[in-house]
Amino acid sequence: MQLPEIRDEHERFIADLARYTNEGAIQKVMKRTDQEMKYLYNMALTGLQLISKWTNSILELYVIRRISKISQVVFHLKILLETSSSC
Repeated sequence: MQLPEIRDEHERFIADLARYTNEGAIQKVMKRTDQEMKYLYNMALTGLQLISKWTNSILELYVIRRISKISQVVFHLKILLETSSSC
């Protein structure tokens, strides 16, 4: 998963959350029905699942970049060691 995909999922989730929040503010519902409570529960669960997925994806990207940089450093160190030992 790449950052543009994460951004798209985030925008969709926030739009859905805002839509529900705005409807609730307009209706000023004090008591929620079981159906509304189930919807809110599922919305919260979806939000937590998205955060987990995004965190994992970002961590993978970070690790891949770090491994790439470490590989470059090791490569250059090997070259330096080989040239210094041949002298």
